[in-house]
Amino acid sequence: MRTRIQALSLRGKLMAGIVVCLLLPSVVSFFVSNWFTQGVMKEQVTRNSQESLKIVDQYVANQLDRMLYILNLLQFDPDLHLFVAELGQMDTVRQPYEIVQTKLKLKPWYRETSDLAHYQTRWVGGEPNYVPNPDGVRHPYVLTIAKPIRSGDQLRAVAVVSLDAAALQKLFSSSKKEETLLITDREGRIVFDKEMERIGTLFPFHDRLPSEGQASLIEVDGEANLLIAEALNPHWQLVSMSPYKQASKPIQAIRRIDLKMSRSG
Repeated sequence: MRTRIQALSLRGKLMAGIVVCLLLPSVVSFFVSNWFTQGVMKEQVTRNSQESLKIVDQYVANQLDRMLYILNLLQFDPDLHLFVAELGQMDTVRQPYEIVQTKLKLKPWYRETSDLAHYQTRWVGGEPNYVPNPDGVRHPYVLTIAKPIRSGDQLRAVAVVSLDAAALQKLFSSSKKEETLLITDREGRIVFDKEMERIGTLFPFHDRLPSEGQASLIEVDGEANLLIAEALNPHWQLVSMSPYKQASKPIQAIRRIDLKMSRSG
């Protein structure tokens, strides 16, 4: 290469220098512009995904707040507290709450909840649906939280509140087909997922989750995926993972239209 340059005439060298001087700024500008555009696009894609996730987050958080409200009523309302205390001493053979007793009392988390302080709540997560349904149609899972009901140091009962997950299933299923939308606990265990067989398993990318308000790009099967999370409460978080290429398509289309309009103008 160096020999070829040396073989050029003075005029040829001048022409080559002019061409390089003309092309180099364009090439540099292209790569800088492309790098800047990719950064702006990632920021926009992240913002759009976060706004969509916050809508789901608000709905789920409201449902969880209602569950916690009911649980606190059972603990602190004097009339309900008395009822719960009496319920714990009823005949388990003939009473209608027998199903709850027999299907939940042997669970490890039930015994662990009994050992909690009276102000603590156990966020159990997804549990097989134990509530009988007259029409026979019910979601296989319920979201469950529990807390001990005590009088002084004496345990009176363990209050359990569960949410039928049918509404959540419908909401999560309305997300894009290629999007993974789920709820995890602090250890990365999947509390709820529209793919029900994954409930109770570990989310494989838990250690890659970004802090709230941020986003991570991770590679899954050779494809870049956008990973974001929103806290529902100190115990659970809402997680979204979607192919970056799919998420950026609407923005790329808008940018192409803007580019065409600017050129025609």
